[in-house]
Amino acid sequence: MPIYEYHCNTCRKTVSLLLITSEDFKDIKCPLCKGTDLKRLLSRFSHPRSEEERLERLASDTSLYDIDESDPRSIHRGLKKIGKELGLDEEEDFESLADEMLEKDMEKESEEDSGEDEW
Repeated sequence: MPIYEYHCNTCRKTVSLLLITSEDFKDIKCPLCKGTDLKRLLSRFSHPRSEEERLERLASDTSLYDIDESDPRSIHRGLKKIGKELGLDEEEDFESLADEMLEKDMEKESEEDSGEDEW
């Protein structure tokens, strides 16, 4: 997709513009303020990885070996990192599940620290 990012010097916002033909580049305007003082920005890009590439990347990630199974925060960070690499971080259900697991573990840890019994 030919989407280009520009910084509008009039309203000081970053905007994305779909520019397909060479004619589109001649009269570019900020869609927010209609200003014409725009500076083109260098955009980030990505390329899709295969599932095999993602799994290989996870297997070689040494930071995942530092997960402390007794620390809920450490598990949470590792789970989020794995989810991000597998493309699950954008799914709201995965994100809320990871946060919910951390919350429950923190509550359990808090109860154990206070000496409360569940009975």
